[in-house]
Amino acid sequence: DDYRGRRKEEFEKISIIELASVFWKKMDKDNNIRRKFGDYIEDNFTNVRDLPAIKRKFLNAGWRYIYTLNYDDAIENVLEIEKIVPYGKQNMDFIERHSCLFKLHGDAKKFVETSDKKYCILSKKQYIDSMKNDENYVMCKHLESDFAANSLLFIGCSLTDELDLLFAAENSLEEKTKLNKDE
Repeated sequence: DDYRGRRKEEFEKISIIELASVFWKKMDKDNNIRRKFGDYIEDNFTNVRDLPAIKRKFLNAGWRYIYTLNYDDAIENVLEIEKIVPYGKQNMDFIERHSCLFKLHGDAKKFVETSDKKYCILSKKQYIDSMKNDENYVMCKHLESDFAANSLLFIGCSLTDELDLLFAAENSLEEKTKLNKDE
């Protein structure tokens, strides 16, 4: 592999959050990079239908809510489920009445359709903007509520750089602490 004079180990130390902010700046200045990245996302993260049978079975276990950090559309291609994405219309009453897939970091199809990087959350600034944005209030509050009241299972993520999950966990812990003091 070509690492342009750098060792592979050097690249492995760089977090995706650090790399993303540099990448977005480059992409904002270069339409060719934007087009190639959009093509890459479309080719690799949309119309994903090749999930192994064991993963399909797991997804069909009757989950009320699924939270994913992935951008691809594999889950919604397996299940009949309502998709909730950042910066989309979110209605708590609707969410409470349906099984929902919360795509916390965005959605590949929405990114390809709009070319708007807010639908492909990778950088620290994007995480923070997403959590602070009023359009995402319902989704963030729902995540916090689930952290406080339910058992959550995380598969396939390290949780070290997942600022939105850490934020939700911290807020729900503060809420639990307040409730326990009031009793």
